[in-house]
Amino acid sequence: MKYLLLPLLLLFTSCVKDVDFDQYSEIAVSPTVAIDLVYVSLSTPDFMKVEAAAPLSFKEEVQLDFEEYDFIQKDLVKIQLEFNYLNTFPQKFQSTIRFMAGKKTVKYTVPVEIPAGSPLEPQVIELVEVIEGKELEIIKHSSRMTIELEMEPNTQQIEGELELRAKALYTFEL
Repeated sequence: MKYLLLPLLLLFTSCVKDVDFDQYSEIAVSPTVAIDLVYVSLSTPDFMKVEAAAPLSFKEEVQLDFEEYDFIQKDLVKIQLEFNYLNTFPQKFQSTIRFMAGKKTVKYTVPVEIPAGSPLEPQVIELVEVIEGKELEIIKHSSRMTIELEMEPNTQQIEGELELRAKALYTFEL
């Protein structure tokens, strides 16, 4: 009998804090939007077209036009960039991601070294770059993002694949 009264006693003596509905103005909604930026898959034939004396490189461009949208300028609070590389070439690569304003003005740069790999042991690089605060304010004035991949030649035969998948998670505070 004593054990039956204890839960009943706890039920009637529990505490409840009053709910203040006047705090509704302090509620901020922070939606996150995921966008695929680029998918690149390069293989041996992509590098066979290039003259031997020229650097073996590839460049991709993504239009951003952040300045055209007021909600981006006012409500964007964070960008999380995710870059995933997979390299089976026996050569190293240097990847350079640039946020640009106009044709030549670089606003923000993300360099990435991609080690040499092989078909049996591909090199996988996963990079997450979180951009907030001052850097975000700089990027908000970018019109495009460029991704450049440059192979560092060596004595080994150029044979393999290089994949790049990039996406962005935009966080807004409304």
